[in-house]
Amino acid sequence: MPALSQDYVQQNNLDINSIFGKFVDRGVWPYYDVPFVALTAGAGLLSPSYSLFSVPVGQADPVTGLQKNYVQTNMISSGNSVGFGSTRCLIMTGIGFQFSSFLNKANCDLIYNNAWMQFKIAEKEFYIGRLSLWPSGTGLFGVTNAGGEETWSIGMPFPDSMRSFGVQYGKYLAPLVPFNLTLFFPNLPAPPTLTFAGTPAGSLTNPTSSAICVPFMEAYLDGYTDRAVQ
Repeated sequence: MPALSQDYVQQNNLDINSIFGKFVDRGVWPYYDVPFVALTAGAGLLSPSYSLFSVPVGQADPVTGLQKNYVQTNMISSGNSVGFGSTRCLIMTGIGFQFSSFLNKANCDLIYNNAWMQFKIAEKEFYIGRLSLWPSGTGLFGVTNAGGEETWSIGMPFPDSMRSFGVQYGKYLAPLVPFNLTLFFPNLPAPPTLTFAGTPAGSLTNPTSSAICVPFMEAYLDGYTDRAVQ
């Protein structure tokens, strides 16, 4: 389809994105990313920090050593390098964190009580705080008659339970503008250590070190994305 004229676009207030005067595919589009921890004898020492949304599909995860696929992330470019690339942007209306479904209460407590997050666009800090402030509105919920089972989430597993800025207070992440969502575990003398019995679902084996790598969290950026239309 041909591009609208600039005068028409300005008079009718059709565009709020950086791909000015063009047709775009605009819609709800949550982005997600999954960090890993490497195990030694069933225990995984968390790193002091995790730079989320920085490794896109097709590039090697720094912990697993394997190329990421759409189970781990749906980023197609590096957020802390080029943001959403040249053909996408995001009106971000929410940030959310969620534990992996197999984490027991002890591991959840270690993450919940020892972590904080920081979100920056370019060099400016926009959000900071404990994970309890940023529920994802996702997770598992139900009952079981099996002994020893437990599932925990940050907040309630309902989409409406995610903290939402709405479009009015959403943050605009323009094409080619880097952003950083960093998860910190600053406790001294070392970050917390997670412990696991067996090999949890979703674990991967690092081909170089042979370490079992466990996905321990999920992070989300919710909002409205513009994608180019050819």
